Amino acid sequence: MYYNTYGCYNFPSMPRKFVYLIGNPVEHSISPQMHNAAYKKLGLDFEYLARQVKEEDLKKAVESLRLPDVAGANVTVPYKEKVVQFLDGIDEEARLIGAVNTVVNKSGRLLGYNTDMTGFLDSLKHDAGVSPDGKMALVLGAGGGARAVCAGLCKSACGAVFTHDVETQKAQKLAKELSGTSMTSISAVKSPTELEELFGKVDIIINCTPVGMFPQEEACPVPEGAVFSPRQTVYDLVYNPSQTLLVKKARAKGAAAATGLGMLVRQGAASFKLFTGLEAPVEVMMKAAQKALLL
Repeated sequence: MYYNTYGCYNFPSMPRKFVYLIGNPVEHSISPQMHNAAYKKLGLDFEYLARQVKEEDLKKAVESLRLPDVAGANVTVPYKEKVVQFLDGIDEEARLIGAVNTVVNKSGRLLGYNTDMTGFLDSLKHDAGVSPDGKMALVLGAGGGARAVCAGLCKSACGAVFTHDVETQKAQKLAKELSGTSMTSISAVKSPTELEELFGKVDIIINCTPVGMFPQEEACPVPEGAVFSPRQTVYDLVYNPSQTLLVKKARAKGAAAATGLGMLVRQGAASFKLFTGLEAPVEVMMKAAQKALLL
């Protein structure tokens, strides 16, 4: 632990401008390789570091982002919603989603943004090759990532959105908060039977849970009886491993499938611009991310 004279949780001081990834766990993340490759490409004296932060240290960790040599931080699970209370303000998109994945230090004021929604929609189009317009989608999970995904689907005039979480109340709360923000119908799955039936009906299935993430690669977020079809698209926000068990099962049945690597890169590029004021070299970030997954 590092503490400054103000009692704030303080990351190791560095002479350059730096950006952090705050979450728990973070050892699986390839964001540092991706962002640092972009900084190097543009000749920026920035460094991106991953820091695992315990929940009891979250407030102190966020306060330390006010230091003058910190440009900001990305926020990952499980803090995308919890971090909001410690910020000085959030933009309209983050307010709609109810979660923040990017914190920018503007002269000591901490402002929150959410680049996940844009990153997801861009990746769904370019990496999975599908538009959600008029389609039925099932979203697994109700955390910060799921909130961004659901908001994006509603924004894109998805025909209907169903959300499911092992904590049923979280899914119901998410559906209630986004209901009425667009013409899209959004509702929470009420029972395991309804969930299993939906798997055969929906056009798009999106996993927003950490199930299947390294090092638990043999886990799968869908019920044993779930059957995919070639007409479906499966999108897994998990990107490590590079091919999750969910993606393997979907492709084995002829469904189109993609992991969240594209979303990671595209939301990261949007965060990069917020931190630096410059357009991100997206291809450089993608190559660095792909290389990191092979290590």
